Amino acid sequence: MSDTNLSMKIIRSIVLCLQILAIVVCSNLHAEKVLYKVLALKNVDQKFLDLGYQRINDLAKQTYGSSFRHSATHDIELLQRMLDTKVVSASDRQLLQDMGIVLGEVFRREFNLNWVLYSDRLGQSRALRYDRSENFIFPITMISRRAETGLSVDVAALYNKIKNQILSYRGF
Repeated sequence: MSDTNLSMKIIRSIVLCLQILAIVVCSNLHAEKVLYKVLALKNVDQKFLDLGYQRINDLAKQTYGSSFRHSATHDIELLQRMLDTKVVSASDRQLLQDMGIVLGEVFRREFNLNWVLYSDRLGQSRALRYDRSENFIFPITMISRRAETGLSVDVAALYNKIKNQILSYRGF
């Protein structure tokens, strides 16, 4: 085999290796850009939300004779009352997250958001999303994360903070 033929084979091999390397690098770059997926809620997810809402609503009716009314002011006040009177303790994660579902429903109604299933490398969460934006809120754990760490939860302040973020996302 001549030196020219050998050189050409080496060059072709190097070019092929560089092409393969470029494909691998581009594939990895694309994979890194896809940090999360958004999926429609499944029936089981909607049932989870419905059951949580019903569970905390039943507790409010039994304790105070009042239920959540799909009114932001009333529902936020009732959530706060449940925390202040310790009807829901800081150690009751399920009920705290049920309260987050109610808060989520307030956001959903007030700002025309949609429940979605948000999936990333850490797992799946139910979240609220505006239209098809990349802005998500995770109301189910908003109250529980704070209460479980011993922080005082001001539901109205939490609502107003998220409300302002939503309005800024929308450009208002």
